[in-house]
Amino acid sequence: MSPDGRRLLFMSEGSFWLYNIERGIVTRFTDDRGSEYWAQWTPDSKRIVFTSNRHGSSWVNLYVKPADLSESEQRLTERRYHQQPQSVSSDGQSLAYQENAWDSTGFDIWVLSLEAEPEARPFKRTSSNEFHPAFSPNGRWLLAYVSDVSGREQVYVEPYPGPGPVTTISTNGGLEPIWAPDGSRL
Repeated sequence: MSPDGRRLLFMSEGSFWLYNIERGIVTRFTDDRGSEYWAQWTPDSKRIVFTSNRHGSSWVNLYVKPADLSESEQRLTERRYHQQPQSVSSDGQSLAYQENAWDSTGFDIWVLSLEAEPEARPFKRTSSNEFHPAFSPNGRWLLAYVSDVSGREQVYVEPYPGPGPVTTISTNGGLEPIWAPDGSRL
């Protein structure tokens, strides 16, 4: 559901569709030029970041498109790894996503600027797997995220943009952290 509660985004036959709750209308969001897999709304409900292989390769990269369909999609990344959008910052300017660098570092966390010139940079890229990043609603922390650096999947938080201490949150394993709306707890 969009953050404003007015639309649902759903997948059918390899494409995304929008359902306008107030008007009861279904509109195709993506065409059939590729397969789409994951999506994230921006907090203002104006844009949707999604993954697709519409560029003609076997891996999925990130794209963004206005939710009102006023423009075509814009390709945000061009890397040879699968990417999955996970969280958009509360100001709508940054996207945290996970990338599966299967031939080197496994799952890594990257942050992408959603400004006029999209720029991606690694946030957590180690020999361990890091995934499921979630910006805190108050913008104080990037992530809760999951890492298997200890030999077990645990939830951690770390200041964004950093630097700062990494704090372990879970004590007996953890997966897919979700922030309380006020950012005070996970």
